[in-house]
Amino acid sequence: MRISDGGAGGRDPKLAELYARIGTLFARSESRARAADYVEGLLSGVARKNSWQVAAHAGHVSPDGIQWLLTRAPWSADALRDLTRDYVAENLGDDRAVVVLDHIAFPKRGDKSVGVARQRTGQGKRMTNCQLAIVAYYVSRRGIAIIDRELYLPPQWIEAPERRRAAGVSDRVDHATRSELAAAMLARVGAAGLPLAAVAAGWSGRGAPVREYCARHHVPYAEEITPQYPVLDSPGGRPLQAGNLARLIPASSFEAGQGDSDEATATLRLGSGSPDGTATSLLVRRAGTSAGNRYFLCHAPPATAAATLLSAVNALPTVRRHIADARVEVGLDHYEVRKWEPWYRHISLSLLAMAYLAVTRAGPDPARTAADADAADTRLPVQRTEETPPSQWRPAPLTTKPSHQ
Repeated sequence: MRISDGGAGGRDPKLAELYARIGTLFARSESRARAADYVEGLLSGVARKNSWQVAAHAGHVSPDGIQWLLTRAPWSADALRDLTRDYVAENLGDDRAVVVLDHIAFPKRGDKSVGVARQRTGQGKRMTNCQLAIVAYYVSRRGIAIIDRELYLPPQWIEAPERRRAAGVSDRVDHATRSELAAAMLARVGAAGLPLAAVAAGWSGRGAPVREYCARHHVPYAEEITPQYPVLDSPGGRPLQAGNLARLIPASSFEAGQGDSDEATATLRLGSGSPDGTATSLLVRRAGTSAGNRYFLCHAPPATAAATLLSAVNALPTVRRHIADARVEVGLDHYEVRKWEPWYRHISLSLLAMAYLAVTRAGPDPARTAADADAADTRLPVQRTEETPPSQWRPAPLTTKPSHQ
């Protein structure tokens, strides 16, 4: 998508407004200009969006300025992450949204890039030499954006201090499992107050830390599991696996999907529930043959609507299709940096570009436009000055209550 089609100086005014918003992150005007150049390069039609090609797109004679932005300029990638998340909340916020926790693999050939290792990237046994990012998607009725990211450091990196130092990894960075990283991101979503209805987790997001966070905050949660995952104790002492239990569900219990979908869904309650009323169930998505079945372990507060859990389950394949496009559209994996901080800077700038595309494609929110018009009819005119901060919409705290409360 080309973004230099109008506005002052040929720049999209909405993009210029976004640059003004993030401008406070950069102490120097050169850094602000290079950040704008980088984002526009990511949004451009350049085939390979590395520092050389982005610099050429911006009219630079060398990539030095772009490389300086990623490696040495004084600015915080985490602060940009927070601004991007707020931008998404303001424009795509939806009380029926789903936060999806999953991973993105970045295949690598060598062993120098920070965090690279041979590691498993899904339910299969195949090992891939890659970097692994744990990410949080915000999936609303208005669009999809990634609002948080963490680079997973395998144990062999944690236990190699010289290798860590060479890659710029701080001594303060401790080992964290994929699920622990996902839970930390979910806690940041909650602290920021993004509205949501449920949480879904893929292979890297599922696990006790995320499950416990959702239980404490009464958020419906669905985690993707393998057919071999033990879901129920059996009288013989051997746990009953999800795939075997699914075979016991009568065909009449499956409900067909909507539209042209050939999938059918059935939900089976597991046990009597926890003391706080949280119910655990196995949700099975059947597609043609058993080899195409997908399994989800769901944990939900009392009176959670079945449609809420289905929306969480449906969000997982949606984000996986979305990320395939993002790799091309915003150059998510086109980086050539190897160290810790430059990796976070490139990814954070890519996520800002992705959020801009999602907001642009969503267009004006009819509900907010009508509310703004109603408010304009009832308030006195105010003279705006350069010092007057714009009003900010603040979403509701992270909480979902049973419908009977």
